[in-house]
Amino acid sequence: MDEQGVYGTQGLNFIVPRDRDAPVFFLLAVLNSTIINYLYATKFLNVAVKAEYLKDTPIPAASPQEVKVLTTIVRRILDAKKSNPAADTSALEHEIDQIVYRLYGLTPDEIAIVEGREAAAPAKPVKAAGGAKKTRQSVLREDPDLT
Repeated sequence: MDEQGVYGTQGLNFIVPRDRDAPVFFLLAVLNSTIINYLYATKFLNVAVKAEYLKDTPIPAASPQEVKVLTTIVRRILDAKKSNPAADTSALEHEIDQIVYRLYGLTPDEIAIVEGREAAAPAKPVKAAGGAKKTRQSVLREDPDLT
């Protein structure tokens, strides 16, 4: 996150908000989360994160409170890394992941897959309005909008 106006060259993607009040730290949290890293590692063959990948990345809706919490955590990580690049921020990163998993609606089994752990059992159908059962759509499944 550049707040000093440093000019980057090769190997960088710039995300410039159209609105000065855009939640850029929220976006930083989502784009650096484990679920997005998993998506890129399993969906795209190229190691580099290209601009078209970023444009096609689904960003979850969040309440103002969730945006505020994620912004605070990201700022704490950036401050810690600024003071000490080797600072251990894994607990804060884990907090971000838990919030982002919730925003995407991941089940515990889906989280286990993303984190490289063994999933316990197949997903159970979710009761829809009116009592009918339907299977919840997972963000981990193939998404035609991402191809």
